[in-house]
Amino acid sequence: MKSDYFVVGPHFELTASLNVEDNEHIFPCTFDLTRDREHIGHLTARLDNNKIWMSLKTSTSFETEELAEVYRLFSRICIRLGRHQFKLVIQVTDDQVELKDLLSQDNFIPITEELLERSSDPFVLPPGSKGDSMEDVYRDLLYTPWNFVPREWDVLEMLGEHTLSPSHTLLDLGCGVGKNAILLEDLGYKVFGIDISPTAIKRCQRFVSHPERFVVGSVTHLPYPNEAFDVVLDVGCLHCLPKEEMSTTVVEIQRVLRENGKLYSRIFKPRPQEWLEDQPFKVDDFGLETSEVFSLLQSLFDIEICRPEANMTYVCCRKKGRVL
Repeated sequence: MKSDYFVVGPHFELTASLNVEDNEHIFPCTFDLTRDREHIGHLTARLDNNKIWMSLKTSTSFETEELAEVYRLFSRICIRLGRHQFKLVIQVTDDQVELKDLLSQDNFIPITEELLERSSDPFVLPPGSKGDSMEDVYRDLLYTPWNFVPREWDVLEMLGEHTLSPSHTLLDLGCGVGKNAILLEDLGYKVFGIDISPTAIKRCQRFVSHPERFVVGSVTHLPYPNEAFDVVLDVGCLHCLPKEEMSTTVVEIQRVLRENGKLYSRIFKPRPQEWLEDQPFKVDDFGLETSEVFSLLQSLFDIEICRPEANMTYVCCRKKGRVL
């Protein structure tokens, strides 16, 4: 099974398509290193003696903080790929004292004068960093959990399955840093995006083709005229909202969709309390059961696909009736 990664840091991006069926076939692996999607080098990871050895090849010179960012991004991906089973090793030089100090924030420790090693424990949030809002979550992309998961091809492929024309106008609801938006642009869609986080939108605008189409705003009050879009895509937005805001948002989605316009959504099911406590944002309630998804959508949409799975529900539905 191939998995497409696009991981975004404050200054750089890492991209790769990997075989993730089991640990044996993941390594060695190579990630392209880009700055605003311009290639500047690559990073490799190889597995040897239960350790992941990371190395960087580039002709670009980096400030120490930038180099630390690259390694910290890469270490998070390697830990996810290694299923927390292996230790990570980076080679440094004796004079890179500041780099060693910065990497110690991710629990790298010297094992020789030239090597740093860290355990493969999952990353945890720094004490007191749980955010009150999505802006707090995006303020440090190194601690934004969905930044380190593969791209959501499971939802994007639904668009192709229903033979939508790439000329269609699409709104990416809660677009974040634009991981899905740039894929959709590459496929030919005219993509717009909205997110509540100014930090996320600012980062997104640096590498989408039409930055003016991506705006800061609330999904409960979409800043678009009636019937502006053929498609609304929801990958992880609705299920993050408080229950009282979901209905308002669905009405707004229906309003901005054109006649016969479609909503494609992947909505997580409720999570246990221990999962909620591990998230970087404060939340008392999260997700919807499949029956609740039906109740939320059926008055305004004809539900064409509702595919429940263990942890989420996939939905494709068509706008019905006149604009409210």
